[in-house]
Amino acid sequence: MLYPSNLEVKLGFDKIRELLKEACESNLGKNFVDKVKFSADKQNVEMWLSQTDEFVRIISSQELFPNSNYIDLSPLFGKIRVDNSYLLEEELFDVILSLKTLDKCLDFFQQKREDYPVLSELTYPIVFDEDLLWSLARVFDERGKLKDNASDRLHEIRKGILSEKQRLRRVLDNIISRTKKDGFTPDDVSITIRNGRMVIPVLAEYKRRVKGFIHGESATGQTVYLEPTEVFAINNEVQELEYAE
Repeated sequence: MLYPSNLEVKLGFDKIRELLKEACESNLGKNFVDKVKFSADKQNVEMWLSQTDEFVRIISSQELFPNSNYIDLSPLFGKIRVDNSYLLEEELFDVILSLKTLDKCLDFFQQKREDYPVLSELTYPIVFDEDLLWSLARVFDERGKLKDNASDRLHEIRKGILSEKQRLRRVLDNIISRTKKDGFTPDDVSITIRNGRMVIPVLAEYKRRVKGFIHGESATGQTVYLEPTEVFAINNEVQELEYAE
């Protein structure tokens, strides 16, 4: 059936659509709301009303239905279709969170199928791979970081990063003690990070007295952030290991 192009506005449904989108957890839900259209199919309308009624009852009864981590993974699906592509750490964790939410939803309707039969029907075609969820979740911690023991190689890399950073800090501590003693560095400063590399603050008037590469200066211009030549190789090693990580 054809409807006037402005029917949605005349009925005020455009405002309802915006209210629905505000309540959506992710872009996936918002995109679905954008696609909602008027229908004259009595069977479909009755089914949709029944689904809505059941979900209103779920909310009203304060059932423990999963209410977080509804993440739109569609950009990731497009990404992994490309040969030799891979997901980043935070992207994989989003997959884990989404799988956990899906698992909870399926479990909810499994237990409540008699109370919410229409919504439960939506879950019947879904095949959930619990082994996939377990194999991913076991190598991530609760903060979304890969565990050191996720693989032998990762364990060795992170062990190397820790060792090199400790060595780097020892060398820089010795240098900064020396520059403080010589008056090249203010007494109240310490090692800092610039451009992903550990550096030391040096008073601008003494920047040529300490051999190294300048990564920047303070807002006042009175202090420069310098990477001493003694730590070039160690900083490079740390960056290479972090890249391998």
